[in-house]
Amino acid sequence: MFKITKEEFNNLIFQTGTSRWGGTRKPPRVFTEQGIAMLSGILKSQRAVKVNIAIMRAFVKMRELLLNNSKMAEQLKEIEDRMDRQEMNTIIIMDKLRALTNPVEKKTRKIGFDTKK
Repeated sequence: MFKITKEEFNNLIFQTGTSRWGGTRKPPRVFTEQGIAMLSGILKSQRAVKVNIAIMRAFVKMRELLLNNSKMAEQLKEIEDRMDRQEMNTIIIMDKLRALTNPVEKKTRKIGFDTKK
């Protein structure tokens, strides 16, 4: 069991829709997943066991969501890198095509005699 930080407490207030002025004014103490598991060895009532199981399932679900989010972030980063490489290749190709379509003006010499010299 530990006490959450002030920032976590403020996030909790905004997420749960509780009032800043009603209820607790101090950050509450919270349990870790292991703390809940240890608590289940102490509490023996039917209700405590059911609540404990529900809380453990919530922890498992949260862990799954976090893993999915990290996998998704990894996949998005891979797609972004691939797009960056493709974009660079496209820019190179477009530059080469522009060079081909815009002929370079050649300096030509006049035919005949130069009378100004």
